[in-house]
Amino acid sequence: FGTPYPTEQKLLADKLGYASVQENPLSCQNGRGKETQLVLFALSQVAATFSKFAADCLLFSTEEFNFLSLPEEFLTGSSIMPNKHNYDLFELARAKSAEVYASLMETVLLDKGLTSGYHRDFQLLKKPLVNSFRCVCETVEVLEKSVLSLRFNEECLKKAVSDRRLYATQKATELALKGKIPYRQAYFKVKEEIESLFGERK
Repeated sequence: FGTPYPTEQKLLADKLGYASVQENPLSCQNGRGKETQLVLFALSQVAATFSKFAADCLLFSTEEFNFLSLPEEFLTGSSIMPNKHNYDLFELARAKSAEVYASLMETVLLDKGLTSGYHRDFQLLKKPLVNSFRCVCETVEVLEKSVLSLRFNEECLKKAVSDRRLYATQKATELALKGKIPYRQAYFKVKEEIESLFGERK
């Protein structure tokens, strides 16, 4: 709330690394939770990207896809299945995003019912903020090492993209442009070709 003593506010702001002086102390207090929430929202979006990446890695490392794998030092064993290797680091990276989102919601709920001005409640904004930074930084460190160690199964990847059905939309578009026919006509022409090769869609 400032001070009644004469101070060089601009000088103090510069020395402390602030961009400017906020003249309205009420504005300072009312912005505390909002600024924390903005930072946590940004962190939650980083965590969401990690979560999606981890989910993709978990899916494409299954035997059904077998697109990618990690060296054994990144994997853990199963508590009951001697033959099993677990990609726990991706599962935990995916789960960690929930921790960051929870911190964001914690600060939103902490701030939403307060009147204007100072409240001791603001003391509790620090823990979710610090925890989220730690969570994201640790996840970055682990994922960086795993990404650099990913192995890709070229044979399975090539086989996956060889199915002509993957390119049906592209073929219909090219047919419409080159043949100068309506896309709807090209659509059904390609559809008939696909069904003649692979059978009717069930």
